Amino acid sequence: MNPEKTKCLSIGYYPAHNYEACVEFGEVGKKNVVLRIYYLSTLSQHLLKLYESISVNESYVYKEISFRRQTLGKNNVSKLNYDKQSSNFKLNELNYL
Repeated sequence: MNPEKTKCLSIGYYPAHNYEACVEFGEVGKKNVVLRIYYLSTLSQHLLKLYESISVNESYVYKEISFRRQTLGKNNVSKLNYDKQSSNFKLNELNYL
């Protein structure tokens, strides 16, 4: 997902989720976020709004899957929280999605 190859996106069937199809957002050195397909469709509906909000330095929160815009140094970062798991996405990584 990024030029440093420290993040990845994979689709698979996970035993911990009763072998349902899930999407995993991986990040080196962190616990990965695994979303069931239902949440992936919800995420996709909000990606454009999230991307636009980060572009103009505004916060954006969706209640079912929580997104927050954080400023880390010079980079605008979105944080995806789900079931005690979280992952950060920079603007160019959101564009990849």
